[in-house]
Amino acid sequence: MTTENQNDLNTVLAEIDHAEQLAKASETDQNSGGTAESIRTEATSGAEGDQLRDRARKQRLRGQRSLAKRHDGVASSLADVKLNERVVGSAFERFFPTIENGIYVISRRGEMVMGKAATEQILKQIDERISAAEKTATAELAGIRTQIEIHAKNTGWLKPTYTNPACEHEVQLRTPRSVRVVKIFETKDQIVAGMQEMAWNNETEMAQIETVEFDMKREFREIFNFINAALRGMRTKVEAVASTKPEQVPALQDAA
Repeated sequence: MTTENQNDLNTVLAEIDHAEQLAKASETDQNSGGTAESIRTEATSGAEGDQLRDRARKQRLRGQRSLAKRHDGVASSLADVKLNERVVGSAFERFFPTIENGIYVISRRGEMVMGKAATEQILKQIDERISAAEKTATAELAGIRTQIEIHAKNTGWLKPTYTNPACEHEVQLRTPRSVRVVKIFETKDQIVAGMQEMAWNNETEMAQIETVEFDMKREFREIFNFINAALRGMRTKVEAVASTKPEQVPALQDAA
C-alpha cells in the first residue's frame, strides 16, 4: 500500500470515527422506551427518570458542541435554526449532528469504500426516509392549520407565545439532504406549537401532543439508525482493507 493510499485510509477512518462518536451520543436513546407512555415516564419517574434525563442532557451537550463545529474548505451553507418546542429542540440536538455528519461522510467517502452501486443504494434509502418524513410533516401541519383556522373564529381564542426558543443554532449544512432534514425539524416544531395552541383552547389533549412528539422522535431515530448502520459497514470495509497485505491493496477504491 502506498503512502498516499494509507493516508486515504487514515482520512476515511478519522471521518468515520468522528461520525460514530456523534452516533454514540444518541444511540443509548434507543433504550428509553417504545411507546408514548415512555415519554411521560422519562419526565416523571424517580431514579430511572433522573438517569434518563441526565443521559439526555449529556447527549444534548455533545450535540451542541458538534453543531457549533465548522468544517473549513467544504462547500456548504449556514442556516439559523430556531426551534420553540423543548422536545423538538432536544431531538434536534441529539439526532441531527449524526444525521448531518453521516450523510456527508457517506456521500463523500461511500463510493471510495463501498463502490458506486452500494453507495447509491444507501443514499436512495436515505432519500426515501427523508421523503417519507417530509410527506408526513407536510400533511400534519396542513391538518393542524386547518383546525386552528376553523376554531380560532371562536370568541376568546387564546394564542400562546414563546419567550425564547428551546434551542437556537447556526449550523453548517454540507449536503442538500441536510437542508431537507432541517426543514422537517422546523415543520415538526410548527406542528407541536399548533397543537399546544389547540390544547390551550381545549381542542386537543396533552396525550395527543405526547404521541406526536414520540412519533417525531421515532422518525428521526429511524433515519439515525440507518445512517449509523451504514457508517459501521464502512468502518468494517475500511478496517478490512487496512489489515490486508500491502501488495494486495494497490488502491483503496479498487478494494471497494
